[in-house]
Amino acid sequence: MKGTEVKPQKLFEYDGTLVKLYGGFGEVGGNCVVVEDRDRKLVFDYGVRFSLMRRFYGGRVEPLGPVEMSNLGIVPDPTVTEGASAVYISHLHLDHVGLLSAVDSSTRIVLPDRDVAKATIGNWYERSHRWLAYVVPQWSSTASAKLLSQDENSVVAIPVSHSAYPAMSFLYLGRGRTLFYSGDFRLQALVQLNPPLEEVLKKLGVDSVDVAIVEATNIGSRITLVTRSGFDEVVRSSVEVFNGVTVSVDPHDLESMLYLYRIAEESGRDVVVASERILWMLRLIYERNPKDLSRTLVAQELSRPPPVSVGSVSLAGEVFRDMGSYIVIAEPVHLLEILRKLKTQGMEVDLTGTVALLLDPEPRETVREVENTVLARWLGMFGAQVLRVRFSGHYHPHHFKHLIQVLKPRRLIPVHTENPELVLRLFEKYSTSLKTH
Repeated sequence: MKGTEVKPQKLFEYDGTLVKLYGGFGEVGGNCVVVEDRDRKLVFDYGVRFSLMRRFYGGRVEPLGPVEMSNLGIVPDPTVTEGASAVYISHLHLDHVGLLSAVDSSTRIVLPDRDVAKATIGNWYERSHRWLAYVVPQWSSTASAKLLSQDENSVVAIPVSHSAYPAMSFLYLGRGRTLFYSGDFRLQALVQLNPPLEEVLKKLGVDSVDVAIVEATNIGSRITLVTRSGFDEVVRSSVEVFNGVTVSVDPHDLESMLYLYRIAEESGRDVVVASERILWMLRLIYERNPKDLSRTLVAQELSRPPPVSVGSVSLAGEVFRDMGSYIVIAEPVHLLEILRKLKTQGMEVDLTGTVALLLDPEPRETVREVENTVLARWLGMFGAQVLRVRFSGHYHPHHFKHLIQVLKPRRLIPVHTENPELVLRLFEKYSTSLKTH
């Protein structure tokens, strides 16, 4: 039986096509976009609204499950997917994935890559005793996105650069109109894995779109961002100057991993993978360039084996005694756990003369903000110089004009931003400029 319709945050209508936002308007994260085009209904993203979650939960107060979280508006009501041809997930960060187990099994969930999803959110959360267990979908209802060509719903998945791999934007070639949904993306990649957006649209024969639903995370933000060249300078200088280098990497961030492999090769250092959640990337790295694994070592302190055959090394017995030979890559919290255990076991870990680079690609709305602050304090206690470096997973404000020039949208809907009014004012200005040239 069809449920009572839930009121959206925002409702837009363009020539008979309805766009309903159930999260992501006036806030960073929590995207959930429903498109209704005559008899076709599509859902793009299904995310957790962390801005709301922090109001109701913290410390030992945790969610009881999807029903409670839905009642509080933290995740979309499952009824928003009723009658949908598919739910399209742009990437695997929780503010876009949400609680996929709540989606009815008859509704197809299109993931950016089903195998990667199983290796990441599947392995990480399936056995969780917390609310995170509900993130995992019913795998029989899932499929991988069809790249760069139309699927049965006239949706084209376009691979883009982001701090989570893989990430997709979606182009809907509707009945007489086109709609672009950005997901989260940046126009300046750390490592170029995909062709530029303008090239993709040209090959698809798309010169402009009718409606663009575009993330604008960094527009109006007061956080100073580093450019690709600035990021490169910080990392290379750190490797040259400091005896040892430890880098905290988001466990979804393949681009950062590939970049660090380049730095390791140029500096003659070995890469030490010191977190289990990063191990899944080794298979993709091997498929891209098997020679990279010749300088890869996995920390012996990990309990899970790597997905491909590589060497191993002891952090306690070798790495921390001669850090100048390595670049240690770890998920922030796991690295801290290793150091703390070594200390409680009586081992003196002296990181004086080393640097810890905390890569910070996501905005302050994420839990990582708190984790990085705590991690920096602990690493400082061990003697490490701590540098937080934010090469954003989202396009920079000065790239917005170029994005408008590429998409040429008739209408714009800003999402994933705290400053939608500013985004719309900029859009009007840049659109007017385009019409006069």
